[in-house]
Amino acid sequence: LIAAIHNPVKTWVRRTYTVLAMLAIGWSTGVAARHVWLQHLPPDEVPSCGPGLDYWLDTFPLKDVVEKVLHGSGECAVVDWTLMGLSLPTWSLMFFSVLLLINLFLLIRPQYGQVVINKG
Repeated sequence: LIAAIHNPVKTWVRRTYTVLAMLAIGWSTGVAARHVWLQHLPPDEVPSCGPGLDYWLDTFPLKDVVEKVLHGSGECAVVDWTLMGLSLPTWSLMFFSVLLLINLFLLIRPQYGQVVINKG
């Protein structure tokens, strides 16, 4: 959104925006992939459940909470909601994968000059 509002003319600025977007989308893809993996583990291999997120946020610094959340716990393997048979993490993984491919295309495509509309 920031890149669209800024609408940079220089190619290197556009590519920088694309790389930054790819980093954020890549992180999100990784988190969604890990969640899908946790949901598909056999019940006896799911990591043990720990305290809830509310307790962690009240007790630990944010850095530790993020680390604990990314390691996963038993409640991460429970599928509470599905759409067309797919869980929310699966839909998220597909969405982020498509966004990553779009940004990869934007990064490697040839850059042509912008069309400037003369309003005068």
